[in-house]
Amino acid sequence: YATLVDPLMPQVTACLRDSDLQVRRTTLTLLINLLQEDYLKLKGSFFYRILQCLTDEHEDIRSTVIFYITERLLKRFPKILCQHFIECIFHYNCYEEHESYNRFTQSTSEKELFSLSGKECAQERMTIYRFMLDHMPDDQRFATTQRLCQDILGGIVDGRIKLTNSSLPMLEDTLTVLRSDEIKLASLKSRPEDVDQPTDQAEQAAMAGMVIKKTIISQVGEPSFFAEAVERLV
Repeated sequence: YATLVDPLMPQVTACLRDSDLQVRRTTLTLLINLLQEDYLKLKGSFFYRILQCLTDEHEDIRSTVIFYITERLLKRFPKILCQHFIECIFHYNCYEEHESYNRFTQSTSEKELFSLSGKECAQERMTIYRFMLDHMPDDQRFATTQRLCQDILGGIVDGRIKLTNSSLPMLEDTLTVLRSDEIKLASLKSRPEDVDQPTDQAEQAAMAGMVIKKTIISQVGEPSFFAEAVERLV
């Protein structure tokens, strides 16, 4: 089945950007059903086109894709958003000069149809980034922070990413994400007085573990990654 369908995916997914709401709704429903039945796989640029439906102007399209990701996809692949976050920044900015990121095979018409590059689409890109971060646990946000600093900020410092007009929006996205509330670790934002007092030994042990974890993360966590990368960048 995949052998028959895969060559047609560019034409099918292009319907997600159709001007007619009914075409977009029917296409999204069909693709989600096929994904849930394992007739399709989220490979190549397909995953990013599904995510891009989060920016659709109609609420029912957005709510459908949100339900699929949160109630179906993340149940099967809990790390998928973290694993694809860095790629999202390269892909949605249409940056193709990196040796490993955004190396998908796409036609010129596909790139133009799904492009979210440029200042005019900055809010749409941030909508996707915020959604992804909102649905990551702390350990994945921590890993994402580290990779943003190493792969993008560090890549610019090391010369693997040339600072040009095409890469500047990607840098701006990265810095915006790093200072966003969504990437902050929930365990660092919560205060002890916000948590109910433990009532038994197991809860006391769990609470102690959380305090230790918070202390460690606060000392070696996101601020140090960010500060070091920005210092090198400047």
